[in-house]
Amino acid sequence: MVIRTPNNKDAKMKNNKTQNFSALFSKGLILIDTCVVMDDEFEKMMNMLKPLLGGNRIVLLKTVWDELQKLARISKKAASAHNSLRLVKRFRAQGLMDFCELALNTVTHSDAVILAAVQKYHSEKDIVVITNDRGLGEDLYDILSQKSIYHNHKISVLALEGGELKDHTLLRRHQMRQSSGTKRDQKTRNEKESFPTPFRKSVALAPEAVNPEPIPVTESIGRGSTVHTHDLNCPNVVLGDEISKGGEGAVYKTNVPGMVCKVYYPEKLTTCLKAKVELLASHAVPREKGICLPVKSVYDTQNKFRGFLMWGARGAKLQESAMSPGWLEQHKEWTRLQLAQLCCTILEKISYIHRMNLLIGDINSANILVESPTSVWFVDCDSFQVEGFPCPVGVPSYTAPELHGTQLGSTLRTMENELFSVAILLFMIMLPGKHPYSHQGGGAPDENIRKGHFPYALGERHSDCVPEGKWRYCWSHLPRPIKDSFFNCFHKDGFGKPRTTIKNWQRLFDRYCTILKDPRETFVGPSQKYGFDLMIFPHNRRRIKNNTNPMNQLRTDGKTDLEAHLEALEAKMNMDISVTRTPQAVNPQQSVVYVQAPVYTSPKQSKQTKPNQSPDIFSFLGRLFGWNP
Repeated sequence: MVIRTPNNKDAKMKNNKTQNFSALFSKGLILIDTCVVMDDEFEKMMNMLKPLLGGNRIVLLKTVWDELQKLARISKKAASAHNSLRLVKRFRAQGLMDFCELALNTVTHSDAVILAAVQKYHSEKDIVVITNDRGLGEDLYDILSQKSIYHNHKISVLALEGGELKDHTLLRRHQMRQSSGTKRDQKTRNEKESFPTPFRKSVALAPEAVNPEPIPVTESIGRGSTVHTHDLNCPNVVLGDEISKGGEGAVYKTNVPGMVCKVYYPEKLTTCLKAKVELLASHAVPREKGICLPVKSVYDTQNKFRGFLMWGARGAKLQESAMSPGWLEQHKEWTRLQLAQLCCTILEKISYIHRMNLLIGDINSANILVESPTSVWFVDCDSFQVEGFPCPVGVPSYTAPELHGTQLGSTLRTMENELFSVAILLFMIMLPGKHPYSHQGGGAPDENIRKGHFPYALGERHSDCVPEGKWRYCWSHLPRPIKDSFFNCFHKDGFGKPRTTIKNWQRLFDRYCTILKDPRETFVGPSQKYGFDLMIFPHNRRRIKNNTNPMNQLRTDGKTDLEAHLEALEAKMNMDISVTRTPQAVNPQQSVVYVQAPVYTSPKQSKQTKPNQSPDIFSFLGRLFGWNP
C-alpha cells in the first residue's frame, strides 16, 4: 500500500485508489507514534491525508505528546521536537488531529500504549496505526496473526518512508534485506543450519501406542551394573551412584562424561515405551540447548530394552526455587525483572521444542531446573509427545480443561492444550507459586479449572475472591497486555477461543523486560511510587503517572495498600469474633457466666501473645500474610 500524489502513470488507477484510501482513513481509529511525528515528512504526510480523512481525526495519545515535550528539553532533538509540537497544535486547530488519553491500565511508553489500545479496541472498530518503529510494527502484525484474538475489524499498519505511506510489511522486508549481513542474521542462519531435522507431526496414534505389550526382563540393574548401547562409539555404560528416583524409574551417574542414565522399573517396560524412546533418540539435540531428551537407548546383557542415556542437568527445581516465596526471600538479588527474564528463557526452550514438532504435554514446575534467570534445563523429556506417541502423564492443575477426564495415554494433545499449560506456568512464576485458579472459598485448582473461575480483576471487571494478601498486588504490577492474555486463557469467557501463542508470549515478556530495565518506569518498594515495583511481592497497587482517577492517587496516611488491607481484614475478624457465646439454660439458682470474646492486637502493636489472644487465629494470619510475630 503506497499513498502519494498520482503521476501520469497512476492516472488510470487514481479513482480506485482514492476511494480505497478514503475508506481506510475516513472511519475507525487512527493512531500515530512519536517517531512519525518527529519525521521530516510529517507535515507533508498530514497535508496528503487531509482530503482523505473526511472529518475523521488522527488520534495523538497523551503519552506521545508527553514524549515530544521531553524531547524538546533534549538539546540534540529540541529543534525538531519544538517544530513537531508546533505542527501538532496547528493540525489540531484545523480539526485533523485530536488528543486522547485512553483509559488503559498500561505502561507509559507510547509504543506500549498503542499496542495495548489496538488489543483493546480492535474488536470494536477498524484501526490504522502509522509507525516507523520496526519492533512496534512486528508486534502489531503479531496481533494480526494471533489466534488467541478474534478479528472483527481490520487492522492496518503503515510506515512513513520518503514522504509516502507504505504497508509496514514492505518496510520490514526492505530493512531485513538491508540487514541481511549483520551478526544477528548470521546467527539466525547458523541456528537454522544446526537445527535438527524435526519429527513428523502428530496425526494418529502409533500401533505400539494402541496395543502396547509388556517387555519381560529378568536381569536386575542398579549401581555397578553394565548396560550397552547400539552405538559402536559408546558400547558399554557403567552405572554409578543413584541421583534420583521417580514414578517410572531411577537416574544414575555413568562413566560417560556429561551423561546420566535413566533405568525404568521392570513393570514399566513396554513395546510402546521402547519404540518411543528409540524414536526420540534418533534426533540429536545439542547439550547446550538444555533439553534432556534421550540420546541413546540402553539394553541389558540379554539385549532387552532398559532405559536411555541423556545429558546431565544442573540447577534447582523450579517449584523449589523461583516459585518458592521462601527461596526468593533468601535470594534478594532476584526481582520481578529476573522472574520476567526467566519466563523469556523458558519460552525460548519451549519454542525450540515445538519447532521439532514435539509437545511437552506434562508441563509442570518439577520438570524444569533453574540455574539462573537465563539458564534452565528441561528434564523428564521422555514423556514428550512425539509423532504417534502421546504424553501419557500430566498434573491435573496444569492440564487444560478440555483434557480433564480423558485418558492421556491414548490421547494426542494439541497445541491449544499445550498453550494452556504454558500460561499456568508463566502465571505461577510471576505470582510465585500461586495457582491462577486458587481463590477464597474455591475448591482444588483442578476443580476450579473446569469451572473457569479466574478471580483476578481486569479493567472494569472486578476481582472475585482473589486470595488475600500480596497476590492482588503481584497481579497489579503486570502490564495490561500480559493480563489480557492470562484473562483470555483462564476465564470461562475465554474457553473455546484460541489461546496466546508462544511467539506472542515471547513478544509480551520481551517488552515487559524492557520496561523493568527502565529506571523511569520502575522503583523498589515497599513505599508507594508511580510505575512498576521491582519487588517480588509488591505492597501496593500499581499507580500510573498522569492518571487522574481517584483510585490512582498515592496514599496520604503513610500506609501501604497491604497494611491498610490487613488492618481492615483484622478489624472485620475482630468484629466477627466479638459476638459473645449464647448462654445455655441453667438453674436459676446458678450464676450465668458469659465468656468474653478474644481481642487481637496488630503484630505492629505487640509481638507478645496476651492471655485473651487466640493462637490458632493469629497463626492463621501469619501463614496468610507472611507475618512473623
